Amino acid sequence: MSKQERKMGQPSQEVTMSNCLVFYRYITTLNSGNIFMLFLTARFLSVYYNLIWDCDETYNYWDPLHFLMYGQGTQTWEYSPDYALRSYLYLFVHYIFIYPFKFLITSKITMFYVLRFVFALVQSYTDTKLFEGLKKLGHLDRQTFQYTHYYYLVLNLTNVGMFLSTTSFLPSTFSLYLITYAYSSIYQNNFIRSVFAIGLAVLLAWPFVVIIGIPVAINYIIQKPIFDFVKTTAISGILILSPLILIDSLFYGKLAIAPLNIFVYNVLDSSGKGPDLYGREPFSYYIKNLFLNFNILFPISILNCFAIIYLYLKNKHLSKNASLTYLGMFLWLLIIMTRSHKEERFMFPIYSLFLINSSIFLAFFSKFLSMKHKIFKIIPNLVIFIHALLSLSRLLALLFNYSSTIQVYAKLNNQDVKFSSSHLNFKSEINVCVGKEWYRFPSYFFIPEKTEVHDWNLRFLESDFKGQLPGYFRKAVNFGQVIESTRHVDRLFNDLNQEVVERYVSMDKCDFLIETDSLNDKEFSEKAKINWRSLGKFRFFDSVQKYSFLKSFYIPILYEKHVKFTYFNLRIRIP
Repeated sequence: MSKQERKMGQPSQEVTMSNCLVFYRYITTLNSGNIFMLFLTARFLSVYYNLIWDCDETYNYWDPLHFLMYGQGTQTWEYSPDYALRSYLYLFVHYIFIYPFKFLITSKITMFYVLRFVFALVQSYTDTKLFEGLKKLGHLDRQTFQYTHYYYLVLNLTNVGMFLSTTSFLPSTFSLYLITYAYSSIYQNNFIRSVFAIGLAVLLAWPFVVIIGIPVAINYIIQKPIFDFVKTTAISGILILSPLILIDSLFYGKLAIAPLNIFVYNVLDSSGKGPDLYGREPFSYYIKNLFLNFNILFPISILNCFAIIYLYLKNKHLSKNASLTYLGMFLWLLIIMTRSHKEERFMFPIYSLFLINSSIFLAFFSKFLSMKHKIFKIIPNLVIFIHALLSLSRLLALLFNYSSTIQVYAKLNNQDVKFSSSHLNFKSEINVCVGKEWYRFPSYFFIPEKTEVHDWNLRFLESDFKGQLPGYFRKAVNFGQVIESTRHVDRLFNDLNQEVVERYVSMDKCDFLIETDSLNDKEFSEKAKINWRSLGKFRFFDSVQKYSFLKSFYIPILYEKHVKFTYFNLRIRIP
């Protein structure tokens, strides 16, 4: 066959491939607004159904924000002026979006979901910008990258990891938004925006993501004079650090640079403190976690290095952006996976990079195979189907297992529950107590609103946990008292994760109790030596009798047969 004949045959090949991809022709007709709405629809499901998976999200972010808005909440030792590891500017960025709704909405639970919806809007916007960047890449090299934006959209919409991460109130999620935006700017050659986005992620959210910013710097330097990069970085740093230092110093009552403090604590401290006090995990921890949240996309994204090598040999210029994206993912994996203290949320910043690398590999590999034999054209759809099915199975297992952690606190806010015992009408302070399940508390946004007569409080009971529990902000009714509270040094706080017994209350001080058990009212009252009445119980995962994978994946019939449950119980004390 002549070269001319091969060229003439190429469009036919592309048309055939396009016909094989599910919804491809429909997606290509959508404008940016339509794509944004697709992302927002998926994120909206996360707004409503996603849970709080990490107690750091509650006690380091939701509750301090609740304190700024309502004058009451818990805090960790990291907000003590003695340590000043957390930035109040980070909280204020969220505060300004939700505060206006305070005068329109009386329900604090609704306010919780309003802020989550803001998260969904932001992530949908950054995903749309990245989709546009990948689409532009496809126009530059149709032979290799034509379908990359399609794969990114479909895989993103069906990925359980994105469902879990994008509506969480965490610096790692905030970093995900900004890194997604920064890398979209790489694909669209918007150098200043990419640098500023990384600067926000590093200084306002999480300083360690500077590692992921290295490819952004490389992209800038190889296309622009290095002086331009230094100038842009310096201006971005000044614009971000100036309000950060000003606001944090105001709230802490002393000069405070939170990103520097947290970097020193986690990296430079040699006194035996540091993050390892809160747990050490084996190297396999992240491998298992990434398989759960990305299933077959995890190895596919790693394998993308081979596609990049091929592309580099073919065209160094066109392979640049793909190489930089892989480098960002690789550097983060290299640093984070070798640290002994591991958390699922630490991987959030590169979730979009996993999807980009998977999309590039699928776009390249599917076209390569389709030229070998037409039967191989089914592979991309098969990958999408398997990924979506495993993601759905994973998500259903999580929701069926743990949704009661939100449901039980939502029940507490029902009018017929809050005052279901007449003695509460005469109490000024009503205590909601938690014991061993303290780390599943979803935040003060789920504690009933304070009234002129009743003041609702969260209290801790002693349990098997012997580390340091959160403390409390001093209650405040105006801005002056807020500042006094944030500057107050609670001498009970320590940075050694040592138990503080003064945080505990006795059970007779509790009006409501939220705990997991399978006891009836009589059995529980005899055990507690206090009369309690159940107001509602919600199914909660206990164990798996057979097939341990059923804890992580929902499979009909097998799940119902082999998974055992206990209950999250909401009880009221009977005087």
